[in-house]
Amino acid sequence: MYKKKGLILLFLINALILGAYFVCKSFASSEITVRVYNNNYSVYLNNRLIDKIKDQSFNAGGLSVYPENFNIPYDSPIKPKVEKIEIKDLKGRTLFSEKNTSSTGYKNWENFAAKIKIKGVPSLILTLHEQKNSDGIVLVLRGFFDIDYGIKKIVDGRETILTSHTDFDLGIIPGLALNALLFLQSFPSVLLLIALNLLLLFSIPKKIKIELSLSDKTKKVIYLFLVTLLIATSFMLLLFINLELLEGVPHVPDSIIYMMQAKIFARGKIFASPEIFKSYYQFFDSLRGGMLYLNEKWFSQYPFGHPLILAIGVILGMPWLIPPIVSTATLILLTLLFNSFFGRKITILLLFITLLSPLFQSNGANFMSHGSALFFSVGFVFFFFRTLKYNSPLDPFLSSLFFGLFFNTRILTAFALFVPFSLYAILNLKQRRRLILFLPGLIIFFLLYLGYNWALTGNPLINPYQLSDTPPLGFSPEHTLGSALLDSLTNSSIFLSFVFGWPQKLTLLWVFVALILPPLKKTDLLFLTAIISIISAWLLFDGSYIMYGPRYYYEILPFVLFLTGSGISKLMKITMRQNLIFSLNAIFILLLSFRLINGWLLNQQKLWEISETPSTVWELRGFNNVNSKLLKLVNLKSIHNALIFVKPCTHWWCDAVPASYNNPDFNGDIIWAKDLGFKNKELFKAFPNRKYYLADYETVSIVSYDLK
Repeated sequence: MYKKKGLILLFLINALILGAYFVCKSFASSEITVRVYNNNYSVYLNNRLIDKIKDQSFNAGGLSVYPENFNIPYDSPIKPKVEKIEIKDLKGRTLFSEKNTSSTGYKNWENFAAKIKIKGVPSLILTLHEQKNSDGIVLVLRGFFDIDYGIKKIVDGRETILTSHTDFDLGIIPGLALNALLFLQSFPSVLLLIALNLLLLFSIPKKIKIELSLSDKTKKVIYLFLVTLLIATSFMLLLFINLELLEGVPHVPDSIIYMMQAKIFARGKIFASPEIFKSYYQFFDSLRGGMLYLNEKWFSQYPFGHPLILAIGVILGMPWLIPPIVSTATLILLTLLFNSFFGRKITILLLFITLLSPLFQSNGANFMSHGSALFFSVGFVFFFFRTLKYNSPLDPFLSSLFFGLFFNTRILTAFALFVPFSLYAILNLKQRRRLILFLPGLIIFFLLYLGYNWALTGNPLINPYQLSDTPPLGFSPEHTLGSALLDSLTNSSIFLSFVFGWPQKLTLLWVFVALILPPLKKTDLLFLTAIISIISAWLLFDGSYIMYGPRYYYEILPFVLFLTGSGISKLMKITMRQNLIFSLNAIFILLLSFRLINGWLLNQQKLWEISETPSTVWELRGFNNVNSKLLKLVNLKSIHNALIFVKPCTHWWCDAVPASYNNPDFNGDIIWAKDLGFKNKELFKAFPNRKYYLADYETVSIVSYDLK
């Protein structure tokens, strides 16, 4: 009876997911309407007016529309495709109607209404009143990555921008459908995977056994050897990436700010008070986007968790060592968690997947806060499950301790994780009074959060974020749910390609197996809820801000790994021949990994082409236009006791990267300042006994300053 009910439930779940998949496919489209009347152009997206202009450059012409695939992963199901173009005159008579076309050719149309149905994300270039030489009124609509739109005109090949806008509202239904389609695209392949496992299971004779006759002690030794090998390999790879490819320096404004705050902490201070700022701040404001100067206090806009960890490396004189160590510690905690859930074989496989993950390598090696956040969140989860299993009072305290550090590293993501795990604890902790043991750690770090705010801003309820240019959380007329879903679409699509480096349709293959094969475990629901909660939380933030891939979703990684392991485990349990099923799935994953290694590590094929997302590990060298060439040139020329003015440029890195070499008190052997031209001599008064130089980041040059 139980088996019959289980089969019925399995059928219903599969039917429901399959139905949702096809419903999402049908709604994952948009309609763009353009009305042209007496040189007035009005553009509508899903029946909402988004732009309008009046321009008399053209009186008649045709129409063309071409999908814009820039930054969209090659195999993403949301890539735009023109389904139909329909054009009518002002009396409603059809002038043109054709499916799967991109151009009407030149037509003598003056006033008309055009409807273009786009499947997938609305990213396109639409030309109205198009001439034979391709001149015309051009709408550029980009609904992916840098979400913006605008209208320009092209006359005799020369472009003139008429309007320019950032963000647009796609609409809730198309936005939800496109996001859901991304994650549901794996489902049809799941049914094939299960069928293939069953087919091979019955095709391979039972007398063929895949099992080594080894003692438990020998198996344990082999397991420990493989775990040690994988973790050591990961550490060396992360160290190589940081020290060799990233040159041991921060490559993003955020990480430069973190490092400067770490230098402040390493001096035993919460904030710096550079005396030089009182009169000459304009020479040292290159980091003003993230370093705030308030009431003679100089400090970072970010919470203290991550720079506190980096400060250890600063004190040791090896800050580049911290990210690899922290990420390796994360792997060790994940190993212990995987083993407690799935056993040794699946643990080894999941470690192998994590080791090769481009998302893990890129974010685990750099100076951004995501590596520390992942470590703190995994530490929280590790001791959380120990709390449910054991009676030690130390486990809930350590769990809350890790969560407190997580909260003081990435506040929004921590809140997103707190909700599902709190509910799970309340519903599943047999001795609910033990929840009290979580409170000391939580209270300690919340008080530290309030105290840190008070010390910096003067108000415990106002954190430095609120004083910076960081956009506020929440929805507004400028940041609607429809526009937020486009940001989510960007992060999710890139995540599915970048997290394991597999084809998108296969990334969540075993995740779906975990969710559709009975029994549906409470932990599987918890991990799924954690993923949804983190994705939902980031809808409140305006922008996708891709950097080293979809970094906002980095903390999702362990939960995707858990569900992947759960899916493999469930496949193994459909038969007594568990070793055979494991071997078949392991071989499949190894084949996928060969593709990743060939592209990501060996640079033999292009797996994706996305801005701010390395397509190979080697693209991390000079990533984001950052290098340490000027610093090396200083050492090469043996420059000491110097004040170096750096020529600014239109990009942040020209003066911000050299500025990051300063110490917080601006009294080091080398002081880097912004080149302000004739004003530079004002700074000589503050540093009268130094040598003066002019530097150019772009040309990598340092020359003596001509005092004349």
